[in-house]
Amino acid sequence: MIAGSRICTAVAMLALPRTGAPWQSGCAGALCSWVISTPAPAAGLPESRSETQLPMELTALIERSGARLLTRCRPEGLDVLRVYGSDKMSVLLNEASQTTLLATPLSGPQLLRLAELMDVPAICLTGATPPPPELVTAADKAGTVLLHSTAELARTCNLLDECLRKGGGAETP
Repeated sequence: MIAGSRICTAVAMLALPRTGAPWQSGCAGALCSWVISTPAPAAGLPESRSETQLPMELTALIERSGARLLTRCRPEGLDVLRVYGSDKMSVLLNEASQTTLLATPLSGPQLLRLAELMDVPAICLTGATPPPPELVTAADKAGTVLLHSTAELARTCNLLDECLRKGGGAETP
């Protein structure tokens, strides 16, 4: 994580109510996760709970969260350590990794390029509107696992994060 994102997050948190929720609105519509909204750790400690958490296989996360698989690409063998959601492409790019499931209401073709560049295990599209068929077709061709949750972004992120932390038992969106 770059130092600049921690500063941006700290500024955004000043305007947020302290609800204790792992996902909060801020940064002009972007969502800040628990992973980056916590204070900097003491030297030698892991930056977030995700670094000490065991990965969850993507197939299990899909089953437990109720997200719908849109592509023919099979998610077997893909592991997820954390979930990060935003409606800003630059934020998604900053937080993308081989073990981060990205959630977003965005549905442009640039999402597939992001997944390819950053080797993201999957992208979960959020919101009641289904993604365009061209995006699903392009994701199939690119080999990108694409999911859909009808819940809004914050609700989807909370649900997926809960599934990761507790290993399931969360309600379906």
